[in-house]
Amino acid sequence: MMKRTLFPLVAFTLLLGTTPVTGAASYDTAKAAAQAAYANREYESAAKLFRDALALAENGEDESEAQFMVAQSLLNARVYDAALKEYEKVLKVPGGRPVDRANAQINIGNCYSRIKKRDYAKACAAYEKALGMSGMTDALRLQALRFLGRAYYNWNKYDKARECLGRVYMDEKASAGAKGEALRYIALSLRAEKDYEGAVDIYRAILELEGISSYYESLAKYEIGRCYADMRQDEAMRMAMAKVAEVEEPVAAHVSKAWIAIGNSYLAENRFEDAIAAYQKVLDMEGASQRDVDEAREGIKRAKAGGK
Repeated sequence: MMKRTLFPLVAFTLLLGTTPVTGAASYDTAKAAAQAAYANREYESAAKLFRDALALAENGEDESEAQFMVAQSLLNARVYDAALKEYEKVLKVPGGRPVDRANAQINIGNCYSRIKKRDYAKACAAYEKALGMSGMTDALRLQALRFLGRAYYNWNKYDKARECLGRVYMDEKASAGAKGEALRYIALSLRAEKDYEGAVDIYRAILELEGISSYYESLAKYEIGRCYADMRQDEAMRMAMAKVAEVEEPVAAHVSKAWIAIGNSYLAENRFEDAIAAYQKVLDMEGASQRDVDEAREGIKRAKAGGK
């Protein structure tokens, strides 16, 4: 009798013990496959695979995580209208993670900022709502402020843009990159109002940031030159533009465009040899775009022809 009852009892015990583990593993396996597709930038496939994981979610936290990643995949696939609807679903998941809801609310704003008919009013409202939500980490709060400032800038609400971006710049927890981006848009807002001197001061503030990247260093120096060009201060413009090439690892586009600007200013003053020397810098450097190379060659041709 012992031999007859032992096998059914063991089998029944194993069945009870392994059923929930199989379910959990199924969600984890589906999520891992989706994450792999997402990491490979196969965003449409990732969206489908995260939907598979969503169907296997066993609690609110897993459901909100998977639902958020469905939306995130569609956002990266640039299917903004569809992504918007999926982010809105994250807000309605019972027992979902607060961080997923806050992140989804921020990305609702991103969708409104990127859809074909950009709606910056709705984008700003979404970012403002996100800033008041629980689950807002310091990183997400700064992200929401940055996006809010940029949306106000694109909406031509320059005072509000500067207010939001100024908060990012003053925040001790903001990275040098986040501060650099904030200052860049503050400068752009001042230039839009033709306050070129104010913009120069902001670009110089970028150069004073500790730990700023070479990108922002070369960008700031190049934009200072452009501000001087807007003010018709040619000598100051040339001095500023020449400093772009002095950056340790400058952005090639900034360097080539700086030399072209210098060449153009010399050409306008009939300083043909100086113009040719500036344009030649573009031809001698690495990384210049074909468009810039063609423009430099045309400049040399005009300079040799006496500016004609």
